[in-house]
Amino acid sequence: PAIEVDTSISGQRVIRVLERAIELRGKPEVIVTDNGPEFTCIALDAWARSRGIHLHWIEPGKPVQNAYVESFKGRFRDACLNQHHFLGLDDARALIEDWRQDYNRIRPHTSLDGQTPEDFLLALAGRMRPARAKPHRQLNLFEEPQTSPGLSLPLDRQRGQGHEKPVTLAWPRRPPEGSVRSPAMTECRS
Repeated sequence: PAIEVDTSISGQRVIRVLERAIELRGKPEVIVTDNGPEFTCIALDAWARSRGIHLHWIEPGKPVQNAYVESFKGRFRDACLNQHHFLGLDDARALIEDWRQDYNRIRPHTSLDGQTPEDFLLALAGRMRPARAKPHRQLNLFEEPQTSPGLSLPLDRQRGQGHEKPVTLAWPRRPPEGSVRSPAMTECRS
């Protein structure tokens, strides 16, 4: 739940941001990234291995393999970065944090049936039955779930339960073992 703002980001900095995110949201099984040097450094690979997290790099030139992130980056670029002239890093950090708060807490999203992401998560958490909720369990993005987390109906059958149209999620498929080579590892800048 952060957007890290700087002129460049090292692998060590990525690790610090991921540690903060894990404290708040729990440990993921897989982290999907592009092939930027901050994601392909030896330190990040060692960190992920030591925590049992699989790093999955998309194929070079195939941003569609990380479509949700690419979609968000395009939205972020259009709605925030292209709308402001930043006077410096402190100004950029303040404006971008304001935008992030607005995006998550104030602005309704049509993909969430007019709710903010925060309201959507609160509503979803309120519908979860405690017996089904498991602490620190993250969804495995490479397996299509039979039902949405905490709900008793598959997502594509929720018509008539507050949704105007069926809701479906697209889950990326895990590539066959050995089909995607990891990028060349590089030393991280500190």
